Formats: sequence, structure tokens, C-alpha cells
Amino acid sequence: MPRDPNAIKAALEAHLPFGRDITGVTALADGFSNETYVLEGANLILRMPPTSAPLLAPFQVHDVVTQYRILDAYYALGSGPPVPRPVLIETDPSVIGAPFFLMERIESDPWGDWGTPDWLVQGDDDLRSSVSAQIVGMYTQLHKLDPLEALGQPLSNRDELARWADPVLDIAAPALREAFALLAQTVPEDQPPAPCHGDAKMANILWKDGKIAAMLDYEMSFNGDPRWDLGALLEGLRGLDGQALPDADVQGIWGRERLKAAWSSCTGRSLDREHWFEAAGRARYAAILTYGVQLVTEGKSKDDRFAIFGPTAERLSQIALEKARLDAE
Repeated sequence: MPRDPNAIKAALEAHLPFGRDITGVTALADGFSNETYVLEGANLILRMPPTSAPLLAPFQVHDVVTQYRILDAYYALGSGPPVPRPVLIETDPSVIGAPFFLMERIESDPWGDWGTPDWLVQGDDDLRSSVSAQIVGMYTQLHKLDPLEALGQPLSNRDELARWADPVLDIAAPALREAFALLAQTVPEDQPPAPCHGDAKMANILWKDGKIAAMLDYEMSFNGDPRWDLGALLEGLRGLDGQALPDADVQGIWGRERLKAAWSSCTGRSLDREHWFEAAGRARYAAILTYGVQLVTEGKSKDDRFAIFGPTAERLSQIALEKARLDAE
């Protein structure tokens, strides 16, 4: 559960040179890997670890200190994806109970995980085509960069797969274990590494008036094969079965073939073995949800959201297995 906003406000007022500017603290999101608050008056965003057992704890993701350094590195580059302006990092956990960082608050129009936003649905085809082109353009910017020092040493495709598989193999459902085993047997040859977001989805992009304002949430990011990001994006789009994930389920969003062609043209990279990367992406999320269920089962978390992950984990595991088999054919 989020922390006491009044306690955070009092501590920041005493600690920060601009603390008196803060008129209130509002919980914006009780995330699975971070808690997010708005510092009213100062117009800033506060990010810090959750109070409950972190959902991503066993998967070697970046802590909030490293997330700030990644954000700061992208901001300093100026040629990568747009990011909020980093403001302050505090590594002393005694200030508000955990390390935290502050970044600028960007006013934006909503686009969440569970549906396409009204502003996109009610817009015309030109808007939806523009949105699609901007998404490809932003990932092209990211994937044309040299590996980012703040992200650490590049990970091979085998390393990145193992990052998500190893922590859950003993507790995974049979379909997920089989999917990870097949993926491990058929790992694609690595492309030259570039920064990868690692959690490529619409909800991690801020929009304002139909334009991208910022890319968020870098805890899962890494230097590696950028087809991991493209696989995640493709998995959400309308495929041959006519289905799309809720956040991309609107006619007029670019389909798979157009997105693939545009990204390949802009980056000079091929998108072969796309089904492997789609399968690996679904297996990754199935692993995360599997671990969440285990946290509740073992009494390490009382987060009600984790308790209902089971059916979704099973469905993603089956999708991952089917995609892995399709790639292996």
C-alpha cells in the first residue's frame, strides 16, 4: 500500500531546499515495482520502492537509484527518447523511508494498459497513423543509440532469457517451463547491442495533444538486441487472428507488417525471428505474474492484485509456448 502522504510531505519540507513549495502529496500509482506520487505545488513526480514485497525483486531489474541515472543519461544525450527532466536523487533511506528520486511532472493525456484512450478512438485515421509513426520513430531513436553506460554490460539473448526464466523454473506451470526450454534451444543470433526499454507497451508512453511527451519506466531496460522491444510491440498489435491487446485495439493503428517495415527501414536492422521474441516477451510477463502468485502463496505479500494473477499467467504461458513452437517450425 502507498505510504502516508502527509508524512512524506513533512519529511520533504524539512529536507529539500524547495520543500516549502510542496502544498500536498498525492499517490499517483501504487506500482508493482515503484510507488509514484505527485508533489503538488512543486509540480514534481516522486518515485520510490514499494512498501510490500517487490514483484520484480528476483529478476535483476534496476533500483530507483539506477533508474534515476538512466533517466539522467537519456536527458543529457538529447538524441534519444524524450524523458522527463531529472531533478534530484536521494540515496539516504532515512529521509522518507527509502531511496527516492524526483523528476518533472509532464501533463499528459491518458493511455493505460486496459484500453485505447478516447482521444485516439475518437480521432481520425490520420491521427492514428501519426501516433503509429511516432511510436516507431521513438523506438528507432532508442535503438540507433550506442549501448548506454548506465544500463551496464550488454546482455546476450540467452542472458536476457535466463534473467526471466531462472527465478521461476521451480514454480512455473508446465506450459511455461516448456516454453522457456524451447526458447533456450532456439536462441537467435545476437544483433549488435543497443539500449532496449525492456517493457515496451503503450502505458509507458506519455502523450499530449496527439504527440509523444515522454517515455517512462526504465527498471527493466538493458543493453541488448532491440528485437526484444519490437517483439513486445508486435505482440500487442492486431495479428492474423484479428485480435489485439486492449491498449492497441483500435482500427487505424499500424499493423504488424507496416510497423516491422518502418522500423527495419529506419534502423537498418532486420526483424527476423519475430515469433521467438514475441514468445520470449510473453514468457517474461508470465514469469513475473507467476512470481507474484508465489509471493501471496508464501505469505510474503498481501497485495490483492498478486492473488488474481494465476489465470493470466497461465494464458500468457500458453501463448508463449505456441509462439515458440511457431518459431521453431
